[in-house]
Amino acid sequence: MERALQAQLVPEEQRVEFATYLLTGEASHWWQGARRLLQQRDDPITWDAFQVEFYKKYFPNSARTAKELELLLLKQELVNKSRIAEEYVKRMVAEKGSHREHNQGFAPRGREFKERGYIQHLPQGRNNFATSEESQRNGKAKRVAAVSDVSSCQRCGSHHPNRPCRLGLGVCYKCGLPGHVSRNCQQ
Repeated sequence: MERALQAQLVPEEQRVEFATYLLTGEASHWWQGARRLLQQRDDPITWDAFQVEFYKKYFPNSARTAKELELLLLKQELVNKSRIAEEYVKRMVAEKGSHREHNQGFAPRGREFKERGYIQHLPQGRNNFATSEESQRNGKAKRVAAVSDVSSCQRCGSHHPNRPCRLGLGVCYKCGLPGHVSRNCQQ
C-alpha cells in the first residue's frame, strides 16, 4: 500500500485518508473503531500512527517473525543453489575438451562407440529381418549412422539435446544437481 501511495505522489498528511479509503470489509470496520480511539487524543492521525495500529492488528510480531524466517530460509536456499550452479559451470569449463582424454582409455571398439554412437551388426537375419549387410546395401544403415552422428553426444554417446553432457561431473543426470542420482531425484 505504501508503494502505491508513493507512486501516486500522495502527500504525507493525506496518506491516512487515501489508505483507509482502500480498506474493505472487516478491515474497514476495524478502522472505524481504531480511528475513534486515536482521535480521542485530539491530535491528527499521522501516517506513522496509522501504520503502527494497522501492523499491530494485521501483522502481529509472531507473523512478522515467521515471515522474516521464511524469507531468510529462501535467501539461504537461493545462495546454496547459486553456489551449486557456479560450481557446475566451473567444472564444465575445466572439463571442456577433456572428453578426448577420456576416450584414450577405451579399446578401439569402445572408442568408436563413444565417437560415433552404437550401430549393431548382426551376422545374419532372424525371423525375416534383414541382415546388417542387406540393410547396408539398401542404404538404411548409412542413414542410421548419419542420424546417430548428428544426434548423439560426442562425450558419452547418448542423446541429450539443449543441455550439456553430465557424464563424470558427479551430478544427477535428470536435474543436474549434486548429492543424488537420477533414480532418486525428487524433481
